[in-house]
Amino acid sequence: RSKVVFVTGYNEYAIQAFEVNAVDYLLKPVEEKRLANTINRLLPKGDTPSQKHQDRVYVKLDTGGRYVSFSDIAAISSIGGNYLRLYLKKNEQILCRGTLKQWAGILPSSFFMRIHRSTIINTGRISSVSPVKGGAVAIRLSGQSHLFTPSRRMTGRIRLLMEEKQRGSSEC
Repeated sequence: RSKVVFVTGYNEYAIQAFEVNAVDYLLKPVEEKRLANTINRLLPKGDTPSQKHQDRVYVKLDTGGRYVSFSDIAAISSIGGNYLRLYLKKNEQILCRGTLKQWAGILPSSFFMRIHRSTIINTGRISSVSPVKGGAVAIRLSGQSHLFTPSRRMTGRIRLLMEEKQRGSSEC
């Protein structure tokens, strides 16, 4: 996946740059410290909480847009026609434009998992997994009233993830 940084003398195009998820928009003359920070963000380092989970993304809304931190996202669900519902902290929900495929390409994979063809969740927000009829499970995410249901194929992965979490939390 390509990452784009705009370097220009024109500040009036910054909003359009971030609407297409540019990594940064640098104005000439570029300050050395700012360029170093941008380059540091572009270098591959793996998905660690200190590097990726604090990043944010510009989200296109019908009324304009806003920045959302990855750590604030509990889940993303497709609602059809290139529209998504973002489930944020404290049960906040926003509708935005885009596709799950686009989001899957920018979300830190060590924190986010696609549990269904129409849903991505933040695995760090899982507060409980409860069995439901037919061998399926329902996932509750912290700060959310909505329950999320993984596909049958992903149910086993969710159970393994929860077992790993339980083993990790019981080892003091």
